[in-house]
Amino acid sequence: MEITICQDKTSWDKGILTNPQTSFLQSWEWGEFQRAAGLEPVRLQVLDGEKVVGQAQGFVHRLGLGVKYL
Repeated sequence: MEITICQDKTSWDKGILTNPQTSFLQSWEWGEFQRAAGLEPVRLQVLDGEKVVGQAQGFVHRLGLGVKYL
């Protein structure tokens, strides 16, 4: 298994479709909405070979003095 940063909308959406219980807060579009609001989305995918077995989206928050959290 491998964890990667996803930068491909098609791959992300495919992973979302494989899990019907996923919240809209994990959608690519929500990440882009947050980007427009000033937060940087980070999209992580867990891969088993070529198959997406998990994914999560978080946002980088800046506190000042170079301190950030996800």
